[in-house]
Parts: sequence; C-alpha cells; structure tokens
Amino acid sequence: MIECVTWGEFDENTYVVSDQGECAVIDAGAPYEVLKPKIGDNKVVAILLTHTHLDHIFGADELRANTGAPLFAPKGEEDGLTNPDINLSSLFKEPLRRSAPEMIAADGKDIKVGKIILKAISIPGHSKGHLAWLGEQYVFTGDALFAGAIGRTDLPGSSFETLLSSIKKRLMTLPDSTVVYPGHGPKTTIGTERRYNPFVAEE
Repeated sequence: MIECVTWGEFDENTYVVSDQGECAVIDAGAPYEVLKPKIGDNKVVAILLTHTHLDHIFGADELRANTGAPLFAPKGEEDGLTNPDINLSSLFKEPLRRSAPEMIAADGKDIKVGKIILKAISIPGHSKGHLAWLGEQYVFTGDALFAGAIGRTDLPGSSFETLLSSIKKRLMTLPDSTVVYPGHGPKTTIGTERRYNPFVAEE
C-alpha cells in the first residue's frame, strides 16, 4: 500500500509504503503527528530520502525519535541534513539542522519492506546525489520528475543538462505503466511523461 501526505508551504509529498506490518517513509517532510495515522500499526523499518533539501527532511528527526527507524541519505548529500546552506533553508532565513544519517544509500541499494523491495536509482541534476526509489511497478522520483515538468536546476549543486540526462537514461527506460510518485504534485506514469512532458517527450 502506498499513501501520500502533502504538507507544508512547499506542498511536499511524503509517502508511506507498507506491506506485511512494515513500512518505509519516503522523504520525511511532514511532521510525525501528521504521518502517524498513515503509519498506523506498521513498524517503520526505514526512512528513505531522495535528496536533502529542507522540505524533504523537515520531519526526519521527529520521525526517527518516535519510531527508532534509520534514515538513509543519498551518497554525497549527507551534509544536507546538518548544513542549512546545503539544504537551502538558509535562503529562507530559517536555518534547518537535522541529525546526521544512520545509513548512506547509493545507486543499486535495496531496502526490504515486508515483501517489497525498493531499489535506489541515481538521478542527479536537481541535486548532486539525488536518488529515486524504484518498486515493482512504481517509482518515487523526488524533485527530479513531475507530472508535466522536471525539477528546478537554478539551485546550488543543480544542473539542467545532468538532470535531463538522468531522467532519459534512468527513468524513461522504465515501462510505460510505471507509476510516478513525485515529491510535489499529482502522480503520473512514465508513459504519460514520455508522450507529453515537454522536457523529455520523445519526438
């Protein structure tokens, strides 16, 4: 089961993926009390980040404190949890600092949730270490790929060319039926984005 909580001034999507009494939380932007009804009686076995910008890590420490679950940060983005300049919160004059991650995730890392396997896919561009998390018929794309759009590339550590290359090589190669759960906005499919997304649509 996949449930979504949209929270905060950036309308960030936090996802809870559950199976057989276990769950993983992807991009812990929402506070624990907001996520708690979605977690229910499931044991949180992992907190998985796509990247460490402020809106995706806001609730991370509170979630860890209440569940004891380890947080997996993308390789190369560890400092974003503790450094407001890297997580971009300093731009908003409200420095955000969270505890260092318990674990580091790189391309190919598998996380087991019940019988579900979530695999890390490296898709840099929006941020230097950005990951997607791929399930059997779905993918959590963070701020890389949205419905009809792609992530911002005018931020420190971002690159338009790198992001387009990442999306085309790592996401557009997935089956058309793959459901895309983005960090902001509604879900979509790879097939829909392949046909209609102006940034990556095939001619």
